Amino acid sequence: ARLRDDGYPLLVWDVEDPDEPGTGPDEVRIRQRRIAFYQRHGGRLLPIAGYGNPHGDDWTPMRLMAAPTAAGGAGWPGTPGVLGAVYEYRWRLDPADPRVAATRVTDAQKGQ
Repeated sequence: ARLRDDGYPLLVWDVEDPDEPGTGPDEVRIRQRRIAFYQRHGGRLLPIAGYGNPHGDDWTPMRLMAAPTAAGGAGWPGTPGVLGAVYEYRWRLDPADPRVAATRVTDAQKGQ
């Protein structure tokens, strides 16, 4: 409610990617259950491939989720807008950064 009242259309967060290479079956199950928990509470798993958290030269594979702050999803800017905002405002990455350029929306229709 606070985000909505302040004019923000979305709450966006990341979760560990269950498809991260080298992840064991127990950890995959935990990550999938975490995503399902957020989905039951209105979160959407965004159709994005290659997203990660930059930590210096390291890149931790993650998945992005979002939930609209207004009833009915009003103000949803679509997945490409969310992805660009995360890299620009959260991570302060230049769009020309090769890691940013390698991230892509896999199905724009699902993210609208």
